This record gives sequence, structure tokens and C-alpha cells, in this order.
Amino acid sequence: LFPLALFSLHAPLQFLYNCLLVLVGKKSWVGYASNAIATPNKRLPHLKPGVLSPLAALAPKTYDANTVYRLNLLYAKDYTVSKDLDIVWKSWQQLDNI
Repeated sequence: LFPLALFSLHAPLQFLYNCLLVLVGKKSWVGYASNAIATPNKRLPHLKPGVLSPLAALAPKTYDANTVYRLNLLYAKDYTVSKDLDIVWKSWQQLDNI
């Protein structure tokens, strides 16, 4: 499906760049959600920055810092590879995020 994704995204060069960053280990496909007012929590396991976050699979709206923290906590606590695949599957159109 890689060629189809390449042509259906808004920024295919950014998608290729994200693929390169994931391949060399600078990013992961799914990481914690960030929030400008949320401070990083030391209790969460360290993850590389993600192209997508658990918020990507949810309806687009703004979330406060407490909600983002709780979603990150749930993501870390209940992590499975299938959950990551589900996030990527539901939000593949955002794989060209910066």
C-alpha cells in the first residue's frame, strides 16, 4: 500500500522524510501526544517523538493538558503493537505530519 499512500497524501515528500526518520531511529510511527501547556511527565516511559499520537485516531478537537496527560498514561499503560497498528490504520492520512 506504500505507493497508494504516497500519492494520496497531501505532502508525499514529508511522508518519505518521516519514513526515513523512522528507519534511522529518530522517530517512531506512534508516540505520546504533545500539548504546548503540558509538561513532560517523568513517570511515563521514554519514547521517541512520534509521527502520530493516540489522539490521531480520535475525533479532531482540542484537549486540555490533563486530558492529554491521561491519554498518554493510558497509551503507555495499555500498550500493544495492535493498538499502534490500529492508530496508524485509522489515521494513515496524517502520516505526512511534521
